[in-house]
Amino acid sequence: MKYAYAVLLLLSVPVLTSAQKSSFYADAGICLAYLDPGTSATYNYNCNKHIALGAGLQEYSFHTTLTNAHQLTSAVFGEMRYNMRRRKKGQYFSMLDMGIDFYRHNDSYYRDGEKTYTVPGNNGFYTGLAFGYVHYTTRRHGGPYCSLKMISNWYRSNSYDAATNEYGHGGSSDGTLVVSVGFRF
Repeated sequence: MKYAYAVLLLLSVPVLTSAQKSSFYADAGICLAYLDPGTSATYNYNCNKHIALGAGLQEYSFHTTLTNAHQLTSAVFGEMRYNMRRRKKGQYFSMLDMGIDFYRHNDSYYRDGEKTYTVPGNNGFYTGLAFGYVHYTTRRHGGPYCSLKMISNWYRSNSYDAATNEYGHGGSSDGTLVVSVGFRF
């Protein structure tokens, strides 16, 4: 998957940045839970001066489920970016990502007191929420940026309570904070 990001970046930047209303974001970051590196790439189309919609890929290392050890997890997502009031030299932004995490669950279990949890399926629902700042260095308002993201995986889990002999089904979530730096083309 690492090579796919590199090829995507090299082939996409000249094509994607030729349009006046679009931007390409590429960054590298550190997952704060384990200090493991990760990366993401996003293409955005500006609907108006404040709202941009896009799609992207990301790959970070974190606990995807209760039963999985931390692992490098890929995701494909759609993005909505809110660009706050533009300044001469830069702009603050916030963004919401929603998509799919790609991983394989394992058949182990997690025990919490009298409850035992299992994860019955692969893949989960990816969400990301971020706040950042881009500093303009080019005529088209490109330049370096930094962001703080909260990434998480929502998944289905099964539980068994040994004290009451009851089975349950529900949703769970695991995630981490990511600090990233990158460039807006």
